[in-house]
Amino acid sequence: SVYAAIGSTERAEDHLAAAESLWEALGKGDSPEMADTLFTRAVLEINRGGFEEAERRLTRAINIRQRELGARHHKVGQSLDARGGVMLTQGRLAEAAPDLEAAAEILAEHFETGSDDLLHNVNKRAIIAAESGDLASARDLVRPHAEAVLDRSKPTPVVTSVLNTMAVLCSRSGDHDEANRWYRRATEIAETIYGPTHQHTLTARMNAAVARQRGGDVDEAEAEFRAILAAQRGVLGDDHPDTLSTRLNLAVLIARSDEHAGSVSMLRGLLDDTVRVYGPSHPTTALTRAALGEAVMRAGPEHETEAIDLLTRALEDLERTIGPDSGPA
Repeated sequence: SVYAAIGSTERAEDHLAAAESLWEALGKGDSPEMADTLFTRAVLEINRGGFEEAERRLTRAINIRQRELGARHHKVGQSLDARGGVMLTQGRLAEAAPDLEAAAEILAEHFETGSDDLLHNVNKRAIIAAESGDLASARDLVRPHAEAVLDRSKPTPVVTSVLNTMAVLCSRSGDHDEANRWYRRATEIAETIYGPTHQHTLTARMNAAVARQRGGDVDEAEAEFRAILAAQRGVLGDDHPDTLSTRLNLAVLIARSDEHAGSVSMLRGLLDDTVRVYGPSHPTTALTRAALGEAVMRAGPEHETEAIDLLTRALEDLERTIGPDSGPA
């Protein structure tokens, strides 16, 4: 568990596998200690995308903990929350919801509003509510927890996550001013936890800049996009997905500000880099190609043929890779 906490995944997995074998050999395969080992191994599996194996271990941990510790023990709630998260990550919202609701009831008996365990759970339940189209319920669910952590003296990473969730929900509801306030606070806390140039801090800054753009503050958003891009190039490199995403955001903003020539040039260079990094038909490449098509179309009717070709290719690639019924988040 110590190795897992400090990010030494390989060592952690070796020790946990040995512990699991030891509990079995000692006849403690159904003990709380085995459940703890299964839970920690499941977390490692989740972090590297092994969702099927993680779900199997979590299910076994839940069964052991319910039997040995009692159905309302906080570790049962944590296990249900983790298993619900695995299902949610795989898009299995209907299956995830019962686990997450049961976890919420148990965790609320043991932890206060704004505690990390409840923040993790609330974030997941809000995603399900929002994806079901009930943005108002999602906001009502998150708000008391987000407000409870605003002035926490020692914030943790999940604090920035729940503040970002609140901001996203406000933005999707059309309340860009409130979204901007939440994004700003999330950025401040991210800087406290990670420092000003960490990837997570730069992501928080990007979210806040996008909120400013949507709220109509285009000049400030553009200045922040450029500052973030400079930092990302220095910290993450030119080919990092976050860097490419910021370049796309900046180019689209410029294109929609009627600076067609500059944006077309930027997007042509970005498309070349995106093809090199992701391949010619990746969804990210398709979105970049679509943005270029839009910018070319804005440049004048004489470019209509090229614009249509770009947009058609982008649509075909998106339909092939993510499906014809997918739409904007």
